[in-house]
Amino acid sequence: MATVRRLNASEHAPRRDAAAEAFLAIIANANTARPYTIAVRALVAELGECAAPAELGCR
Repeated sequence: MATVRRLNASEHAPRRDAAAEAFLAIIANANTARPYTIAVRALVAELGECAAPAELGCR
């Protein structure tokens, strides 16, 4: 079973848009990539593309 670890956020973290595109680039299966692309890009649009992940806060 996989282990989930909290990442230390820093000001040098990639922007959300760059992180999302890097994640999407590694999905080889087209049937998986299509819905992931839609969902991830919608999430980036909702949260804002330029901010670093460290700027996310709890609601």
